[in-house]
Amino acid sequence: MQSGRAFLAETVRETWAAVTGGAALSWEQRGMMWLASTQAATQAVQAVELLYSAAGASAVYTNAGFERCLRDVTAAAQHIVVTPTNFELAGQLALGMDVRQSVWSIDSR
Repeated sequence: MQSGRAFLAETVRETWAAVTGGAALSWEQRGMMWLASTQAATQAVQAVELLYSAAGASAVYTNAGFERCLRDVTAAAQHIVVTPTNFELAGQLALGMDVRQSVWSIDSR
């Protein structure tokens, strides 16, 4: 979990520095942002699923809070920005393939 957070934090720092400096993000920078976000979301879901399982039968009750955490994290992980397809796109980008027609182009300005 810490590695996902560190990867995301560093990527956000680098991205923020680039855009506040007036630079347009390269496809590599954009890809790293999507990849870091997806990795952090994936690890967050895994962590909550582990806690939910460890809580046993009591996890299903609303007063325990576990079911709400599981619902919230899985709902957030459904967002297009953190879809598992991003791992495939990051691999394609790393191999030099053209990803400009992918979902990553939705915020291309």
